[in-house]
Amino acid sequence: MTRMRLHRGLAALCLTFAALSGIAPKQAEASSSGNVWAFNTDGTHALLSVRHVRTFLNSPEGTDVVLMTARCNRDAPDPVVTVLLRLDVRANPQPREELFVKARPGNALSVMATYDRDASGNAGENRARYRFTLRTDSAFFAELIAPTARFKPTVDAVRWGGGFDLSAATQSDRQDIADFVESCDRYRQGSEAAARPGASDACADFLKGPNQFANNASRSYRDETVGRVCGRNKQSTEPAICMHFAISGRFPSNLDGSANWTADDAALLCSNARNAEARLTCFRQQLGLGATQAQAIAACKDAG
Repeated sequence: MTRMRLHRGLAALCLTFAALSGIAPKQAEASSSGNVWAFNTDGTHALLSVRHVRTFLNSPEGTDVVLMTARCNRDAPDPVVTVLLRLDVRANPQPREELFVKARPGNALSVMATYDRDASGNAGENRARYRFTLRTDSAFFAELIAPTARFKPTVDAVRWGGGFDLSAATQSDRQDIADFVESCDRYRQGSEAAARPGASDACADFLKGPNQFANNASRSYRDETVGRVCGRNKQSTEPAICMHFAISGRFPSNLDGSANWTADDAALLCSNARNAEARLTCFRQQLGLGATQAQAIAACKDAG
């Protein structure tokens, strides 16, 4: 028993001496790595990005590399994708390069991509960035969003390879990708509706045309004003008829009988009107009851 206590005491003494001498037992180093996705939008543009982040235990240093970005907007709803490639040492980046967009095993989409010299220079030695357009209904985006996908989507150069794993491991990352796709699809629907002639533009066309209540004079409006007037009733001319009459100079705006309508106030009154006459009649009645302009507009927003 005495000998065991002696051994334990010596071992403890050795450990204490080692710690005081700066030669404490070395801990095993550990690190973690993975992809981090991010989605941002301002209502007219949408940006999706994925970064590969690697951190080292007990160290402030790490790596953070942007592997891919995708952008879309109202004028260009199909995402423009920019990817980082780690080229073979023999590779010589070309102005145009064929890339394989790999979404599933044995299923790759060939695209012709354009070399981005400035972004490639910022990416570092022997790394190249290429950009191309890819529709949101491609299998690539669907595979990134799928929660059960085991295949690792990549974008590789056909001749040299050099792609990175673009997997989205967490539900929040997959939701960011889904939100980006939804934003681009919404921009596409908006641009297709704007380009499509006919009934869907009836309200806007009438509003921008001659005002029959004001000597057929035409007036230009901001897109926001047109959107507020027509709202969900784009196929009807009723909101535009209401707007035309409100600003014609014939329609009272206040209790004193003046007809000083601003475009913004008239747009609030006529927004989504299904029956112009009913909306305007309601407003007159509210003024007769002593309401202010703002109060009458609020009271009649669902009338007609």
